[in-house]
Parts: sequence; structure tokens; C-alpha cells
Amino acid sequence: MTLRALVIEDDPHIKDVVTDIVESLRHECDAADCQDEARRLLATTAYDYFLLDLEIPVKSDRSIPRLQNGLNLLDELVSLYGRQSPGVGMT
Repeated sequence: MTLRALVIEDDPHIKDVVTDIVESLRHECDAADCQDEARRLLATTAYDYFLLDLEIPVKSDRSIPRLQNGLNLLDELVSLYGRQSPGVGMT
């Protein structure tokens, strides 16, 4: 069974580095650069774990990353996947 991760990070360099590390583990990986994109992916794909930048923007065309946005998305992940789903908070 191949694990699938969702990387949520708005800094393109960090997103590439984290994605490369996940793929080097032979895990499948999707990436989102904002809360809206992450929600779109969550609506269509199941994930085994998450790597979440806590300071993300709500929309990609609004470059205003805020800690509260990441915390709100984390609450949604817990609601969808439960408290047992592995996740790493990055900031």
C-alpha cells in the first residue's frame, strides 16, 4: 500500500523541498499553496497524512498568510479525519 500525503505550503521553495522528501519515501503527494486549494483536494482525494504550514493564505491570489488560517484548516482536517490522523505542523 502506498501512502498519500497532502503538503499545504505557500512558499514555493519549501513546498518543493517537502514534496521531494515525501516522494523520496515513495509516497504519493499532492500540494496546495492556500486553504482553498487544500479544500478542493480534500473534497476529491483521501490522504494518509498531512504536512501543514500554519501560516497560509485563504486564496492563492491573496498573499496574506495568517496563523489563524492554518489553525482553521487544521480544525477541518481533524473533523474530516479524526484526531488519529498523522500531521506535521510547519511554520
